[in-house]
Amino acid sequence: MMAEGKVRTRRTPATAVIAIVTTIAVATSLVATAAAAELSYVKASLESNAAGDCTTLKLMFKTVNPLEKGGVVNITFPEGFNVSKVCLERAICCTFDKVCVDAANRTLSLRTAESIPAKVKCVLTLRNVKNPLTPGEYTLVVATFKNGTIDGPTHSVTIKIKVPPSMSLALASITSKLMMLLDTLVNSVPESAAGNIGNAVSELLRLLDSFMRTLQKM
Repeated sequence: MMAEGKVRTRRTPATAVIAIVTTIAVATSLVATAAAAELSYVKASLESNAAGDCTTLKLMFKTVNPLEKGGVVNITFPEGFNVSKVCLERAICCTFDKVCVDAANRTLSLRTAESIPAKVKCVLTLRNVKNPLTPGEYTLVVATFKNGTIDGPTHSVTIKIKVPPSMSLALASITSKLMMLLDTLVNSVPESAAGNIGNAVSELLRLLDSFMRTLQKM
């Protein structure tokens, strides 16, 4: 006979299954909450993309999972960039209490002062970024770290560095003067040799024109 005040619950197979499923769901939720912080995208834009310029970089990234307080955001610049004087001017939707610059490895490390929730778009403004001297496409890498361990996949974005306008103007001036010099040369040689020299000059001018067009596209 059952004691007064106590109710015995009968555990049916269906009840057991429900309990197991609930436990698995809760465990999965906890694992997902503690998962590494990932980035859904990274975008970057330079105030000036001219080779050799000292400029400002605006960097945007969006978290998939939370990045806990004390986590680190690492921004690694490709070879050719100079980040020795880089500083964090502004951060939107995220705060950092420590910024470390590793000039030798072209890496900027920012420690979060507060946790960054999931699905938050962070916007960073970095000043005094020195562009490479060589035009071309460069890859910037962003990764998040927790307790020294990389969190989730790294993400990268391509930055395009172009020929400075001043260099293009200088090359155009050099080309113009070279054309005048070649014209003077053709007029000063004997008529019998002028034809061959004229052909060589035409080919040279074609190559110079192709070179200038390539520079303009960079």
